[in-house]
Amino acid sequence: MDCITNFKHNLCKEHPILHKTGHVYLSCDPFEILRQNEGKKVLILMVGVQGCGKTTYCSKHFSSVCNIVNPDQILLGYCNSIQNISISEINKLVYTTQMEQIRNGLKNGIVVLDAASINFTFRMHILEAFEGMYDKSIIIALNPKKGTIKRQILGQLSERIRPNLWEDVDSDLEKMKLQLDNNIFQMGVDELYVV
Repeated sequence: MDCITNFKHNLCKEHPILHKTGHVYLSCDPFEILRQNEGKKVLILMVGVQGCGKTTYCSKHFSSVCNIVNPDQILLGYCNSIQNISISEINKLVYTTQMEQIRNGLKNGIVVLDAASINFTFRMHILEAFEGMYDKSIIIALNPKKGTIKRQILGQLSERIRPNLWEDVDSDLEKMKLQLDNNIFQMGVDELYVV
């Protein structure tokens, strides 16, 4: 058994939700996703390196009909309103608020988590935390070219909440490619759309 296969096998033993392997689509029509899932409780995870356009995609396609949970906006709200608090405490507040918003959003229908979610452990944690609360789980993976991402990030540095993260793009792109190439993104979800 090769390293990746062994890794996936061990994960599935530890986390039964990962036995589910979703259908993969190499294009995405967000309006069709919304139409097909009208009246259902759906958890959509946006995946992609920072600067790939997740927030823009969410605003364009989901803002009028879905509950969008954006940890960066939650962080910005806390940074603007709370003084003299540690980064660790702010991160706990952001996490707690994010989880509460997802939980409340699923009561009303479709929730889109607008976060990088390249980290497999983070995605698995979200899927397991809300298992049973959603009818369907979907990942939309935005995967533009590296040059496009770097230009976009550099053009937005002054507006970014965490501007130093752009240095991680190369590493994050490698992680994303590894997961796409080895069918890891669709583990634990019903559908994966690669855009």
